[in-house]
Amino acid sequence: MYANRFRRLLRKYHTKRATPEERRLVDDWYNSFDDSPRLTHTQRKILRNELHTNIQKQLFLHEDPIVRKMRWLPFRKLIAASILLCTTGMIAWLFIVRNGEKLPSEKREWVEVAAAAGRLKKVTLPDSTEVWLNTDTKIGFFKPFEHGETREVTLLEGEAFFSVSPDKTKPFIVHAQGIETRVLGTSFTVHAYKELDELRVSVSTGMVQVRRVDGYSLGTLSRGEEVVYNKVEGTNFTREADPEVRSAWTSGTTYFSEASFAELALAFRHTYGLHLKAHNEAIFHQRYSIQLDRHTRYDDFVKALCAIHKNRYRKEENAIIIY
Repeated sequence: MYANRFRRLLRKYHTKRATPEERRLVDDWYNSFDDSPRLTHTQRKILRNELHTNIQKQLFLHEDPIVRKMRWLPFRKLIAASILLCTTGMIAWLFIVRNGEKLPSEKREWVEVAAAAGRLKKVTLPDSTEVWLNTDTKIGFFKPFEHGETREVTLLEGEAFFSVSPDKTKPFIVHAQGIETRVLGTSFTVHAYKELDELRVSVSTGMVQVRRVDGYSLGTLSRGEEVVYNKVEGTNFTREADPEVRSAWTSGTTYFSEASFAELALAFRHTYGLHLKAHNEAIFHQRYSIQLDRHTRYDDFVKALCAIHKNRYRKEENAIIIY
């Protein structure tokens, strides 16, 4: 509701139909990017990073197919950017920060929790929700956690398995690179690495709703279903996914099915701290179905990997070259 009101206000502002009071409100909002005393340095950094990371993708998503080969009009750019801004957090400034007197007197604290390279980490949130973080994964949330009508977590980077504590009065929402996953009480995995074009949401128990931050629905999923969203192209599809397979990484084993070389190389680096590189484009575009066990020696895994397409490998410092 607030996001829709804010978008309407921005449209009026950019088409010169806003009242003086409305223009002052938006001007104050723009001026607050660097000066708002209610936003901490960390919060401003998060909002800026989210903006710079996603604005080009969001501009693409809001293009009309007929216009894609034409130069954007300034108005379309402004509207797309406005939609992105209000959905990545600045909406909070207008309806919460400017009305701070309605908030409890205590200051909300932004907390980040991360799993180090090569390690898994289990986190229990204040509402008793359990979260498994894959290696090199980071989540963030505000304390007090259950403040307001929802429980919200941001997956800043990586892959996390959520076993959500049921609470019908407070939906649990996970934000990840322009995608929102909303549940009441269930378990699911969100796979969202910035290096990869695709983001996945897989359901182990219960049902989840998945949508883009602009409100476009990617579907309602139940146990054994998975939505795959291409962040570059803005496309998505739903497929079956074995819940035990998708969450097996929490026990140290990752299963790949027709995985890209990029996805495999990322998991290899997270597991062994070594870079996996393709010698040429042909190898880079090969697909792999293989199992990666965290307790397996890296050279044994590489030998099994090469056997799939009859490739070879050599080690150069901290890199494994497949040729």
